Amino acid sequence: MFSFDTLLRAGADELLAIFSATRSTESLDADLRREQLAQQLGLRVPQLLCGLGFNAAVPGLEAVQRALGFTHFEALVAARNYAFIHDVYRALTINNIVESDYAIYNVKVSDACTGILTAGAHLYPVSPPPTGDCYANCDFSTVFPFLNANDFQCFLGVFAAGMSRANCDGSTAGPMLTANDFQCFLNKFSAGCSAP
Repeated sequence: MFSFDTLLRAGADELLAIFSATRSTESLDADLRREQLAQQLGLRVPQLLCGLGFNAAVPGLEAVQRALGFTHFEALVAARNYAFIHDVYRALTINNIVESDYAIYNVKVSDACTGILTAGAHLYPVSPPPTGDCYANCDFSTVFPFLNANDFQCFLGVFAAGMSRANCDGSTAGPMLTANDFQCFLNKFSAGCSAP
């Protein structure tokens, strides 16, 4: 049995070893083959697709892509994105996304009970490089006012996730993230921004 994190963080050699130990029936269509592989690994298909689709080693592993029934990495990425968006977070959470994927997603989340969708929000699974000179514009909004409560919420999320871009004071000694970073963010927010 393998965990989602194992697939997500495995190197190329480890992935090749994992897939050489699995067996799938070549005559099965791709969806059934993925189900069979996921069962052998102790995962659900969305976990399999997302774990491998977000793994930085997989773009260069055509054997793994073919084992999943994909002819190229872009097809795996499309299936990964679909699986991640439609999984309704039963087993995949924001914490499952690590700083190895450089995409920015526009997502809508529904309430599992009512099915009501949010208005849509940007999800930054990585620390995108800061744009402009406004560190406090954490959510990278481009509409005035650039700084608002969303930036506080964004910074709290980035800080709680332990992402490197929360290191506002630029400290290099451990622990990297401290109350000083929060104070630094408050100071930069108070100073304001003239542009995003």
